[in-house]
Amino acid sequence: MSNLDDPSKPARKAFDLTEAVEHLPELHQQQFVKAVLRYHAVVSVSLDLKSTHATLEAFHHQQKNRSDPYRSQIGAALLTSAVVTYARATHTKAITRFKVGIEKCYSPEQKLVHDSIVELRNRCLAHFGPGEDRWHDERVIYLDSPLGIAVTSVHHRTNFDLDVIAGLSDLLETAIPYARLLEAERASELSIQIHLISTDARDVVRAHEFDIAKFFNKSQEAIKGFWRDTGFAEELQF
Repeated sequence: MSNLDDPSKPARKAFDLTEAVEHLPELHQQQFVKAVLRYHAVVSVSLDLKSTHATLEAFHHQQKNRSDPYRSQIGAALLTSAVVTYARATHTKAITRFKVGIEKCYSPEQKLVHDSIVELRNRCLAHFGPGEDRWHDERVIYLDSPLGIAVTSVHHRTNFDLDVIAGLSDLLETAIPYARLLEAERASELSIQIHLISTDARDVVRAHEFDIAKFFNKSQEAIKGFWRDTGFAEELQF
């Protein structure tokens, strides 16, 4: 039984380290701040990888419905989402998180697939470009025929490529477990640094109690789930 279910037990507390570290650099707690940011980075990247996997699952499910008149458009949207989110997790320089280096776990063959997917994102999806295999092929045509002279255009655009989907799926089978391993390692690193912070820094952390109800919009199910999901838990005293 959790404390949420037993009012006789003292209420547990949670502290928002993401918020707290914004007030710590001047206290010279660089190693602790770095540990928080490194742990956040891998958790965030892991979420992106899992989101990419879920998008691919949705793609496969949607493509089974061959009678759907929007099948091609939805497939293109799902592929774009998967590629962009994957590249954000593994390649793109982020504004508020460290680069994790997920691609280090890939074999040489997988690294080639990874590079091709990043290239697809950069040259065809996030920005416009022809890419390889005529992903976008657009031509301006000058016509001179018995009917007269005219200017027109033709285009060939790829909605989705099953080889890209297969390549992404293979990469995720390697990347997601590796990210989980990094999560555990960095959680352990953060736990060590928590024990080493100064009294002043500890006071700053205590001052940033996490408002669980506000974060989850007072959802009782989410709040209970928060306490029951132990994650990489350790008994720490503040």
